[in-house]
Amino acid sequence: HRPDDCSFVCVTSACSNLCSTSQGKQIHGLAIKSHIPSNRISVNNSLISMYYENGNLQDARRVFDRMPELNAVTYNCMIKGYAQHGRVTEALLLYQRMLDSGIAPNNITFVAVLSACVHSGKVAEGQNYFNTMKERFKIEPEAEHYSCMIDLLGRAGKLEEAERFIDSMPFKAGPVAWAALLNACRKHKNIALAERAAKELMAMK
Repeated sequence: HRPDDCSFVCVTSACSNLCSTSQGKQIHGLAIKSHIPSNRISVNNSLISMYYENGNLQDARRVFDRMPELNAVTYNCMIKGYAQHGRVTEALLLYQRMLDSGIAPNNITFVAVLSACVHSGKVAEGQNYFNTMKERFKIEPEAEHYSCMIDLLGRAGKLEEAERFIDSMPFKAGPVAWAALLNACRKHKNIALAERAAKELMAMK
């Protein structure tokens, strides 16, 4: 039987988890030889994810640039890849290109964009993206978005602001948020707030 789109998506995902660049390239070559049409977005998206998970942003971007059609998942994959590897400028430029192309961002897009801001310490930009998500795109922030913002504020030493952010959340903060605040307190030597964060984490076991 000839492998189909689903086969290649599953196998490239496995290569991503194994961090196997050589096997990933072989799968990419096999996809081409199997005459999978170049416009199959699902296969190309999985290839982008595979390459950036293995730290190969050059080949990930090469796949991205050769795609005749892009969707939100495609942009999310490439933005996330850049953000994950500290390529903040490229990540944010690609987000703007996504908007300019008329493709609406989703909650996953903003996790990637906020992560890029965390890596670069862009507090004002991160706050702007967070507000834009709610006000312009009507996307309700989830735990991961809040955790990014708490991490961003904490790393910048804005600990009281990070604490207010946690207290203003529409749901109970989880361990990731409190751990981010605790790490920031350790870095900036805020003992009182560190004690609160530690107590919250211990209460969650």
